[in-house]
Amino acid sequence: MRSSREPSSESLETGQGKARRRERGFDPALSEPDGFQERITEPPRWVSDLVPEEGEEWRCLTEGMSVRLREGRHFALVSVEAADSRRLGATGLEERALAAYRLIARYLEQTGARHPVRLWNLIPGILEPLDDLPHRYMAFNAGRHRAYQEWCHGSGAFPTVLAAASGVGHDGGQLIVHCLASPSSGTPVENPNQIPSYRYSSRYGPFPPCFARATRVLMEGGRRMGLLVGGTASVRGEDSVHAGDFHAQAEQILQNLSTLVAAAIQGTDGAEDDRSCRDPLSLFRSLRVYHPRAENRPAAMRLVQKRFPAVQEVEVLRTDLCRSELLMEIEGVADLGPATT
Repeated sequence: MRSSREPSSESLETGQGKARRRERGFDPALSEPDGFQERITEPPRWVSDLVPEEGEEWRCLTEGMSVRLREGRHFALVSVEAADSRRLGATGLEERALAAYRLIARYLEQTGARHPVRLWNLIPGILEPLDDLPHRYMAFNAGRHRAYQEWCHGSGAFPTVLAAASGVGHDGGQLIVHCLASPSSGTPVENPNQIPSYRYSSRYGPFPPCFARATRVLMEGGRRMGLLVGGTASVRGEDSVHAGDFHAQAEQILQNLSTLVAAAIQGTDGAEDDRSCRDPLSLFRSLRVYHPRAENRPAAMRLVQKRFPAVQEVEVLRTDLCRSELLMEIEGVADLGPATT
């Protein structure tokens, strides 16, 4: 689980960070790494601008659990890997997910950045049936839900505490969770056209998933406001829409992303940026695009090039999503402008 990208502690909004990307031969229009299955088990590349890749290595614990803690100037990243999780039954995977989140909470207590603001969950064989569940993702959600119940002392605080997250599959056997944390709590942002995940009906499992659609957070040492957007798919309410139609799903995703950015801007103090209101997608600086079907990759690449005019860094990765009917998911970081005091 190594990346060849150079370590840095700069945040992605700085001019120096952009210059470094040009020096490395980065193409601002599009970048896709080779070996996507290796890349997908790591957080997006922009995270290493906040938390250097150098630092503490993986520490092996009992029961196949490994943990890694890395700290930057303003953020920390805790990563947990649980080996052989694909072999577990539903109860075993639920307990493994609970243990992973407990371990994250314990390690964050050792840092000055104790507030989770963004998580990435990599679930092996995410759509495979498991015992009496339709797919493995539901067992993972049960463990995650129990962990958040512990963190928040019940579900009443979910609307103000949950961080943005992504949950996708990968071909390995390990369960992997990465948690980016900040010294100050972020602000969860929800899409008014979607039901919050923690209020999903039982159609999506005995325990609902737990995540915010996005987290508004201070970047650059508190100088700028950023929006960390979780995995965004073609969902309205709690339902997947436009099944089988990649282009219609893409338009729904863009609408959801625009709505999230608008909701985040309305939640900040000060005057709104007219440009932001007209084209919220122009505020995105970094993107990661997931798609399960190789034939949709060219269309996904064209979409990014056409609709995100200011994006500086993109990863396009093929993997299974949390619902079989979904054909694409986009996550990323938007720059909301200078932080107000």
